[in-house]
Amino acid sequence: VDLAVSASPGRARLADQIVDRLGQAIVDGVPVAGLSSEAALALQHGVSRTVVREAIQRLLDCGLVQQRPKVGITLAPTTVWQYGRPEVIRWLSRSPNKSEFLHHLTDLRRVLEPAIAERAATRATDAHRESIEGADALLLQATRARDVELFLRADAAWHEAVTEACQNPVMIDAMRRQREAIALSR
Repeated sequence: VDLAVSASPGRARLADQIVDRLGQAIVDGVPVAGLSSEAALALQHGVSRTVVREAIQRLLDCGLVQQRPKVGITLAPTTVWQYGRPEVIRWLSRSPNKSEFLHHLTDLRRVLEPAIAERAATRATDAHRESIEGADALLLQATRARDVELFLRADAAWHEAVTEACQNPVMIDAMRRQREAIALSR
């Protein structure tokens, strides 16, 4: 894969370009030459090791790579990827593996959403019920008008209202972390 970085004024911008190209290649399953060495990556991209370190740190934060003494930088198993990170979601949405990711996301929703709805049914306050009813009305309006954009916004608002009504901060956080991926699946 061509990982050449275009000229850019700032170190952060160079790191952004490297992160995006390496992250996309990793998610796509494309072998990345020189990944095991900061020096090799710096030479390959014509940037300083500082820029490469910054890029590698962001890939570490995304869970796509691991770094160990005497081993260097290696690919991390997909089980440790940070699927809620916007950049990982973006790479997956452009990947040949997109349908597999959406299948896994649907699995997650099938497990979490009924549990969230069950808790919301017993824990919702009057304010929560009003939010849900408002989103319901918007869904009905969008359906009658055959307005896809309005429907997508209303659907997102309805799911958020039900999630908030469950009053479980861990479940709310789990769904919030997946919000961008869920929007992609709609």
